[in-house]
Amino acid sequence: MKIDTAGTAREYVAFILTGNGRQDIKILEAICEKYDHERVLAYPKLPAIGGKTGLAVIDSAVGIFEHIHGEIVVLLLIDKEHVKDIDTFEKELLVHGFRVLEKKPCSSGYCVMFIVSRGLKQGLIILAIQGKDKNLEENLSDLIYLRFREKVEPEKQALRKWLRKRGRTSRKKLIREINIETIEKAFPALTDALKFLVQRTRE
Repeated sequence: MKIDTAGTAREYVAFILTGNGRQDIKILEAICEKYDHERVLAYPKLPAIGGKTGLAVIDSAVGIFEHIHGEIVVLLLIDKEHVKDIDTFEKELLVHGFRVLEKKPCSSGYCVMFIVSRGLKQGLIILAIQGKDKNLEENLSDLIYLRFREKVEPEKQALRKWLRKRGRTSRKKLIREINIETIEKAFPALTDALKFLVQRTRE
C-alpha cells in the first residue's frame, strides 16, 4: 500500500485521518509498504479536513462525507488516551451527525468497523486505536522489545535516545527493516485495518 499526500492518485482504498499529525503518517507509510503495493490511501490536506487531534479528528471525517461523492471509506487513527472505550467513540459519532448502522470489532480488539450514514450518504469508518493505555509510543516500545528484546520506555525522548544508540535515523527506517509478523504483533489495530482494506478490495 502507498499513501498519497499530494492528491494525485485517481483511486483510493480509503481516506486516512490521524489525531496525532504527521508523525503517525510517517510510521504508517513504512507499515503500508509491507502490504499490497497497488492500493493507495489518501491523506487529505484540505484546511477544512486536516489538522484535528484526538476525537476532534471526527470533524475531519464529517468534512470527507460532505465533500466526497461515491463510496466513502475512512480510516481513523486515534490514541487510546483519547478513546475511553468503544461506546464513547460511538457517542461522538452520533454527536457529529452520524448514524451507526452496524459495528464489527477486529480480532485484536483495538480496531472496530462502523457502517454509518450521514444524511443521504453511507460509508465505512474504521477506528484503529493506537497504544494499549496511552499512545503510539507504546506500540513502538513493543516493537523494539519483540525484535531486540530490549525494554524502552514508551516515551518520545526514550525512543529517540534508543534510536540514536542503535544508529537508526528514524522510526520509519526501523520499521522498514522488521518483518511483517513482528509488526503485526506490535501494531495490531493498524495492521488489522490494513489487512481488512486489502481483502475488501480483492473481493
